[in-house]
Amino acid sequence: MADKKVWMPEALTAENGAKKLLIGEFHEVIESECTGCNGDACDVCEYRGYFETKIPISWTTIKAIYAKAVEHLSAKGVYTDSLGNPITPQINLVADIEGEEHENRRGEE
Repeated sequence: MADKKVWMPEALTAENGAKKLLIGEFHEVIESECTGCNGDACDVCEYRGYFETKIPISWTTIKAIYAKAVEHLSAKGVYTDSLGNPITPQINLVADIEGEEHENRRGEE
């Protein structure tokens, strides 16, 4: 199956809506031994001997994971406009002083 490609922002920010979308979405579940059990009725662990704590993944960690994915999975050489929309770089043929043609990529005049 071929990988599908999507355009995503280079970084997660509050400004691009990512923080509102992702904050609180990811958790890690930690199992801890129940210290309140003595073989009696236990409201904490319901007789399992352990209880689970749901710990939210911090915004800083979410951004770090995303940044690592962008670093390793981003398309190299993709050009974008000022709004981040993908564009095809323009290649113009220009003549130098002797009249020879050569390629001139945008920004390399």
